[in-house]
Amino acid sequence: MARVALPETRYKDKAETESFFSEVRARVSSLPGVQAVELCQVVPFSGGGHGGAFTVEGFEHQQSKVAWLRSTTPGYFEAMGMPVLKGRAFESSDTEKSLPVAIVDETLARRYSPDGDLLGKRIRLGDGPWLTIVGVVPNVKNRKLDEEAWPYVYRPYSQWVRRETMLVVRSSIDPASIVAGIRQEVAKLDPEIPLSDVSTIEQAMNRSLVTARLTNSLLVGFAATALLLAVTGIYGVMSLNVTNRRNEFGIRLALGAQTSNVLKLILGQGLRLAVIGVALGLAGAIAFTRLLQGLLFGISASDPLTFAVIAALLVGVALLACWIPARRATKVDPLEALRSE
Repeated sequence: MARVALPETRYKDKAETESFFSEVRARVSSLPGVQAVELCQVVPFSGGGHGGAFTVEGFEHQQSKVAWLRSTTPGYFEAMGMPVLKGRAFESSDTEKSLPVAIVDETLARRYSPDGDLLGKRIRLGDGPWLTIVGVVPNVKNRKLDEEAWPYVYRPYSQWVRRETMLVVRSSIDPASIVAGIRQEVAKLDPEIPLSDVSTIEQAMNRSLVTARLTNSLLVGFAATALLLAVTGIYGVMSLNVTNRRNEFGIRLALGAQTSNVLKLILGQGLRLAVIGVALGLAGAIAFTRLLQGLLFGISASDPLTFAVIAALLVGVALLACWIPARRATKVDPLEALRSE
């Protein structure tokens, strides 16, 4: 994707602007590896954009809502891999002289219809003319993945020509290899028009996640440190407890207890303490991890797998901390234990 802005002083009317971008699309389409060349006022993760109030026919009594407004060429949705869920995409016949139309996203459609079907209904942007809804497309994020999805309203580029827009190029080869060719084709038409914000969609998405990833990296570091301290502490306490009872275990063996009986006793007591501690820890974690909900994506604050793995690790460490000194304790000479008493 790349931003192209035409100066109003040299591109005064819609016809000149539309002609320029039409020629750009034709030239870039001829480059090797290019599959599609489309326009959209603002592409997801590129930031910014134009928003405005809208009213859906039949709901004029309700307070106007706000949506992101986008002007796109007919093949934009296909180029972006966005299937048309209901109705149709824009067509070349959607011109300034034809019926004003619009496409909305699922968020907007389901807000006014339980089944998300608004085909044939009309929508008005601000005080503008009524637009007939001809299609419904999936939701997209404007700036970053963890933001709340706003409603989107798309209009055909021919019916809403913009001097500043995004050039969207889909290719079958490495996108970086065709950037120079795109710049050359634009320069041939107008050497004073630069391309800005040039990047792939993946790069733009990664940039939007920089802050979240840095925060998560810090949290992972703190969590790993806390887990290490917890494991070390559990091992130390349990090991010290068993070691201090060496004489007790020696006396039990002198009175006829089997080695397996002593091991079961120690591991049972250790397991009971570990389970109680982990249960209390899980309760506290479930209560406090909800504070991190805003930093998570694609996973809940109370993810069962995460809690299960950490709980099993802590219980396992507690049992290991009991078993190692317990093994040493079972090898104590009973006579030595009796003499020490």
